[in-house]
Amino acid sequence: MLWSSENQQICLCIVLCCVTSAAAVIHISGYEGKTVNIDCPYDAGFESHEKYLCRSDCQQDADILIKSTVAAKGRYSTGDNTQKRIFTVTISHLSFKDAGKYWCGVTKFGFDTYPSEISLKVEKEWCCVKTNMMSGIVGSPVTLSCPYPPQHRDNRKFLCKGDHRDNCTDLETGGSRFTLQDDVSSSSFLVMVTKLEESDAGTYWCGSDSKWIPENYTKIELLVEWCCVKTNNIRGNLGHALNFSCPHSPQHQDNRRFLCKGDQRRNCTDVLLTQSRFTLQDDESPGSFLVTMTKLEDSDAGTYWCGSDSKWSAGNYTKIELSLEWCCVKTEKMSGTVGHSFVLSCPYPPQHRSNEKFLCKGEHRDNCTDVLLSQSRFTLHEDESFSSFLVKITKLEEGDAGTYWCGSDSKRGAGNYTKIELSVGNSTLKMVVYIALPGLVVLLLALVIAYKCKWKETCVTGTEIKNDKGRKLEALEMISVKPEESVYKNIHDEASLDSQDNVYENITTIKDVYSVYM
Repeated sequence: MLWSSENQQICLCIVLCCVTSAAAVIHISGYEGKTVNIDCPYDAGFESHEKYLCRSDCQQDADILIKSTVAAKGRYSTGDNTQKRIFTVTISHLSFKDAGKYWCGVTKFGFDTYPSEISLKVEKEWCCVKTNMMSGIVGSPVTLSCPYPPQHRDNRKFLCKGDHRDNCTDLETGGSRFTLQDDVSSSSFLVMVTKLEESDAGTYWCGSDSKWIPENYTKIELLVEWCCVKTNNIRGNLGHALNFSCPHSPQHQDNRRFLCKGDQRRNCTDVLLTQSRFTLQDDESPGSFLVTMTKLEDSDAGTYWCGSDSKWSAGNYTKIELSLEWCCVKTEKMSGTVGHSFVLSCPYPPQHRSNEKFLCKGEHRDNCTDVLLSQSRFTLHEDESFSSFLVKITKLEEGDAGTYWCGSDSKRGAGNYTKIELSVGNSTLKMVVYIALPGLVVLLLALVIAYKCKWKETCVTGTEIKNDKGRKLEALEMISVKPEESVYKNIHDEASLDSQDNVYENITTIKDVYSVYM
């Protein structure tokens, strides 16, 4: 005998009524726009059977939302844990229309079984404040602020981490990197995190009651960003080239590189476009690029920002403070005379006015002897008005010749010293005396002969004359010369000096000179 459709519906209703009375009711709450999981337990022996979730009384096929044989369908997805015997249906993007009665069904021969009834409640999620977005930098501290209502002043304060407040891990806030400080006067507490790590990023929930009663918690989204380095302080020398490296996070390897100058990163000028002396190239080491600046100028000093993205996201840039040193290191060549005093002048930059001044001697600045300590003949005199100091050396000696380094800092940093090449020679006065003496002798001799000729009238060119004593003198042919011209010419003319030495090399005394003519 065939059953009419009407009889079948009556029987199905009777079966569902029996199931309803036997099945356990599971109450589940979800939040509008969020996701909810519905767990449907089933008995042993049904591991391989088909499961499904249906709405209302499951009287029509249209009431079946999804079966275990389908992984995903619209906003619904399934999972079947046969070991725990739990069939799970996930509903995403909840709306208030999703609220109501559901049934967990298991297909079997004859009538299906419905082990569980689901009562789903959809609420509008309430949070004491709108979600707070915070960011921190790896290695730096960050402070999270959590308000609470005054009536919860004596409640336990907590901080937990997890995607949802119902499933988060309570963090220890004492004796670790997380410390809690309650500020009763402002009805809030602070959570200070020291030395942020990349793993600290995520969703936090903090409040005044672990029961999650409204007004008892705050949601915080913490973004932890990589920052290449803290501010770099770099020094350069005027007129010299300078290289420095700009690191960036690995994920920005393909981003545009940039270098700009200005007090603030959001208000700086791109120097790669305006300065031909600035060039950029990839560094050999990954995660950085190299900037080269040629012939540094005074105007190059200041604050620079370099990185891998002009959007200035944290972790995409490095701040560089560039200071330029005044450099006086060009070598000075100086000369002095043995036995005389000598003064060395040593300039220094104005900012080193209060620095210790030094003078040392040696082939290299890193290995020289401080002569101000070892030599009493060396004295230092300060001249602040000209940003320089003087070193006076009394009674120069031949051993004083050599290389000196003087400056305003014993560390001999660039711009703090001057190199001086000092040569020491003999006195030129003695040389003049030695050269002029033969010339003076000749002049004296000529004057004596001229005097005798004038008064005795016995000077006749090319003849022999007898004097009162009967001696014969061979008259000398006198050539008129300007004495002073002859003498001073010989002082400065080495060729003349050599010829003069040849003429008089056998005349050792004035007495010998006279003996030639007597």
